[in-house]
Amino acid sequence: MKRVSGSQLNQEGAYLPHHAVVTKKLRVVFNASQKASNGKTLNDFLHVGAKLQVDIATILLRWRLGRCAFTADIIKMYRQIQIDDADVKWQRILWRCRPEDTLQQYDLTTVTYGTACAPYLALRVMQQLADDEESRFPTVCQNFTKAHVRRRCF
Repeated sequence: MKRVSGSQLNQEGAYLPHHAVVTKKLRVVFNASQKASNGKTLNDFLHVGAKLQVDIATILLRWRLGRCAFTADIIKMYRQIQIDDADVKWQRILWRCRPEDTLQQYDLTTVTYGTACAPYLALRVMQQLADDEESRFPTVCQNFTKAHVRRRCF
């Protein structure tokens, strides 16, 4: 997340509604499905992308056929994927650390959970990583691609 500078304050963009959820720590929940005054949501304008996920029946069948299984918990995956600088204005938020502070504008610079395109972007990045690293890790990349991602031409 980066603070919006003075020259960018009056540019077009979208403000992403969000609220806090407090358990043991503060977690911010973004809502790209919240309707704006024009009746549209941010998700209405985002390109969802192709369905890259393999159906669950295929995943379960492949899981049972192999000699061993590979699992991974990719922590905060969306937060690892940078958004192009030209597009961050569509994920702008208002934020302040304390109630007495003035509101500041920030652009979210990574893929945001809750946006319609997030699942596609995450799997597409994983697919690209598998393609890029296949020469170094052929078995892992082939197994990942076979088990989790449906190939598409782009």
